[in-house]
Amino acid sequence: MLNNSIRMYKLTQIQTLLRRTLSLNAKRKLSIPRTYSCICGQVYLKNPPILENTRVHSTQSDQHRQKVVIETTTPKIVYEKLEEKVLPDHRHIEVSPGFWKEKVDPYLKLARWDKPIGIYLLYWPCAWSIAMASVPGTVPLQTSLETAALFLVGAGLMRGAGCTINDMWDRDVDAKVERTKSRPLVTGAVSETQAVVFLAAQLSLALAVLLQLNCYSIVLGASSMLLVVTYPLAKRYTNYPQIFLGATFNWGALLGYSAI
Repeated sequence: MLNNSIRMYKLTQIQTLLRRTLSLNAKRKLSIPRTYSCICGQVYLKNPPILENTRVHSTQSDQHRQKVVIETTTPKIVYEKLEEKVLPDHRHIEVSPGFWKEKVDPYLKLARWDKPIGIYLLYWPCAWSIAMASVPGTVPLQTSLETAALFLVGAGLMRGAGCTINDMWDRDVDAKVERTKSRPLVTGAVSETQAVVFLAAQLSLALAVLLQLNCYSIVLGASSMLLVVTYPLAKRYTNYPQIFLGATFNWGALLGYSAI
């Protein structure tokens, strides 16, 4: 009887100890872990519970996405910032100023279209000869104005073509001169192949303008290409390159008169 009482007493103690242990473990599970916050204001857990197959996504105001991946086997936090790219709407294409500066501006500088004084100098002899040939009463005013407009377009194209040829011929020399070392062919903003294609486009448009004139004017205008091509070479092999340049700029005085 005494032995049974001792056994019952020990069993009661063991049950009480188990209850206390289970109660203590339950309290530990329900306890809230200490929290910490960084300077950005976001709260972090000191010992966050390891959840199985958990992914947390949060979107910040600066249009960046932060992905936090928590692995269960080896507790590890991986931060990955992905910049949200907005696909362009092809229905509304906006050309930014940077596009013009990077893609178009080198060609404007190659043809010197950003400095139109050369176009005026080339056009002035043409316009003067057209005015002299347009005798009142014999030549309609509309014909004179249309011819003058064609010569203005042609002057812009041929001046650009002449400058392009000049830069292609002198690109090795331009790199050594302070005044010319920033030209597009020297800096690499325009490649040699791109310059050739650009030159072909200018000459093709100039030929289309020239074909609007009479046959004699077409032959006379085509012969001016000899001066346009030889002027850059005259700077290398003669001491009088300005003679070739002057003849090139004033060739239009002959062409304008014959066109009327």
